[in-house]
Amino acid sequence: MRKTKRRIALVFVTVIAMVFTLIPATANADSFVNNGDIITWTRDAWSKYCPIKEIEYTYRGDGTFDMKVYVDMSRYSTTERNAAQYYSLSAYNLDKTRCIALQGGPLPDGDLLSFELIGNVKVKAGERLEIKFELEEDLDVPVEINGPLGNKAESLEVTAPSAPNLFDKMTGYSMVKYESGGKEYRDIYVGLRAKADPKAGTYLWAYNRTEDLISGPFTSRDMRVRIYSDHPGRKRDWTGKTQEWSIFTAKNSDNAKEICEKVESTGAGKVKLPSDGTIEAYMAKNYRVTYSSPRYDQLGITVDANSAYNPAEGADLYHYVTGRGEGTLWKSFSFKDSDRSGSFTLDGLLPGEERSFTVHLFRTSGGLRYDYTDNTYRKVASGAFKAASISAVKLSPKKVKIRVAVPGTQAAAGLSKMYVYKGSKKIKTLYSSGKPDFSFVYKGKSASKSRYKVVSVCSKKTDITKSSSSKKPVSNTYQRPGWISGNLNNITPYATARFVPWKVSYYDGKVKVTGYIANNRIFKLKKFSFRVNVYNPGKKVASKKVTYKNIKHSSIKKVTITIKTKKTPDFVNLGTGFSVTGQKASWGI
Repeated sequence: MRKTKRRIALVFVTVIAMVFTLIPATANADSFVNNGDIITWTRDAWSKYCPIKEIEYTYRGDGTFDMKVYVDMSRYSTTERNAAQYYSLSAYNLDKTRCIALQGGPLPDGDLLSFELIGNVKVKAGERLEIKFELEEDLDVPVEINGPLGNKAESLEVTAPSAPNLFDKMTGYSMVKYESGGKEYRDIYVGLRAKADPKAGTYLWAYNRTEDLISGPFTSRDMRVRIYSDHPGRKRDWTGKTQEWSIFTAKNSDNAKEICEKVESTGAGKVKLPSDGTIEAYMAKNYRVTYSSPRYDQLGITVDANSAYNPAEGADLYHYVTGRGEGTLWKSFSFKDSDRSGSFTLDGLLPGEERSFTVHLFRTSGGLRYDYTDNTYRKVASGAFKAASISAVKLSPKKVKIRVAVPGTQAAAGLSKMYVYKGSKKIKTLYSSGKPDFSFVYKGKSASKSRYKVVSVCSKKTDITKSSSSKKPVSNTYQRPGWISGNLNNITPYATARFVPWKVSYYDGKVKVTGYIANNRIFKLKKFSFRVNVYNPGKKVASKKVTYKNIKHSSIKKVTITIKTKKTPDFVNLGTGFSVTGQKASWGI
């Protein structure tokens, strides 16, 4: 009989701190139903003086359970139930060194009652327990009735279930090739999948029952465990034989060591591993990476894995952090059978922004995924911000034509702006718009004698600037490359004459054409007339008919023709064209 000092509706006592020890689960010939984290024990064989019908265990992820006890009040007589006002419930381990619960209170109404065991000490996986439920007339006085139960209540011995085995399936293999000390080595991993991701505050762990080794922690349900390495410092070979795994949750490595052997063994985790050579034979290995940056805020990356042998079905790209190694998954894509390559473009970058990554090729066979990486990381960068170039052409003493060429990586609209300076004076602001260059005419004092430069500013980050060198205007002149042949027969057939234009220039309203009159005859060319036409670009800007007399026999004469024009040609940037028409020649002695 209990001491008579309790005068509260609910009492809970914790005897000693919980100690995690795990032993195999039994159900005393009764049955367990596993529904994820909730495992229900249902009583099949009744004891005459124990009304406990069912126990619900909720796994906490650390090798312990919360418990809820269901009591069948129909096991009591009407007299006993009417006499009872209170209940008491106790739970101990069998040797009474750990009190799981000691609680009581007013007896609720109903035929099937549920009581949660509340307390900081939790039942451990596989732990043997003694649970007792009693009715009381008062908080201190058990029911004194000569019925089937009354004060003859018996304890119930049960065994808590094992920790749940979360093993779901094997997903495939992955292989990493790498160099160390000038030699090449291989690590091979098996992919395992748990039934769910770990809950907050816990991690997943994989226990190899065959090798008695724990791997972890893992933060997601998909995990990989190293099963082979030929590196002397990492030597391991579990291939070519059957291995059995359990997957479970634990708070930390010490907690995992306490739990691992108390996780239920269902046989589902038994896997026959092929040899390392067989695994490698399934891998897709051949690929190349190319990249381009058509504009500084974009970076295009292509992975090409065309191969006649074990062609890859896709590729995964992982972030790579210098000094820390491979990180999270960055990009993933599947290849088409007709073109085993994939591309993507990054947007919104700054000039020269870098990305480092590794490439994993994958293919599937027999429902398993084979993942391969050569552990080589690639560093790529968007286009650098560059200086625009500037040139100026003399048009007159007070007028020049200025041309600004924009680098292709920053020519698109909204990428850059450019300030044009005459000396230290800003004379023009230009904004990128997709055009490769800008041209404008500047008028001002000493324009043809001044120096000009352009300062480019990155629109995405204005403290990034580039300046061109300072340039002086050049003569507005075009000259054909090379030189005229000294052999008359290469210029014009014998007994003919011809004018060959060679150079053209413009300055202050005048076009000057310099060329050569070739007289390929042994007689003096008494009179030679022709019309020269100058085009820029494709449009006639100057034309003039001229006549020359007394050109020596078998000779080449250099002449310069000056033509006034109202046009303003640009022979430096736009090129030129000539035509010579109406050539008439007369010879004499």
